[in-house]
Amino acid sequence: MISMMLIVGCQSMPDPSSETSAPAIMIPVFDNDSFEPGAEGKLTRAVREEFLTRPGYRIARHRGQAGAVLEGRILSISLEPLSFDRSHRVAEYRVTVSGEFRLVSPADQVILWKNDGLTGSAEYPVNPDPAVSRSAQDLAISEALKRLAEEIWVEIDQIRAHPDLFPAPKAPDHEPAPPAAHPRKPTEGMSAP
Repeated sequence: MISMMLIVGCQSMPDPSSETSAPAIMIPVFDNDSFEPGAEGKLTRAVREEFLTRPGYRIARHRGQAGAVLEGRILSISLEPLSFDRSHRVAEYRVTVSGEFRLVSPADQVILWKNDGLTGSAEYPVNPDPAVSRSAQDLAISEALKRLAEEIWVEIDQIRAHPDLFPAPKAPDHEPAPPAAHPRKPTEGMSAP
């Protein structure tokens, strides 16, 4: 039991100084122009997860904390038949999620990066049972959204090395002055120096 506690206690902790120097990015909920309800929330969660689980970024909660804001829109979620059975019925579909995304400076809305044609796709087999087939389609949509999230991360990570393209949040113009030292008043019964 004690050896387990020692092993757990010796695990390395993240260096807080490296965390604060990492670029902060705000990722608000994306827009959704597709007919798939809730896809915007799933994609937003998947993108945030990419930035949280990979090194080099922090997620900002507010625009004032962010060096950049990632905005986006799901344009469509489409189905494409991939294969057919002997009766010429679709046996397998490909789901493709298309979107447009941009990284903007929160202060002046200058576009730092933009891609209007990112996609993620996944395949699923058709089942004679409509409920099973819809479940497989939902899983494929989730996988396509995850792949799209990975593509977004890869593209943005390529510009991270350029500080002029991915600026750090602006520091305040001046540091607050430390409080002035007040001379101590002599207490009763004691004489002042």
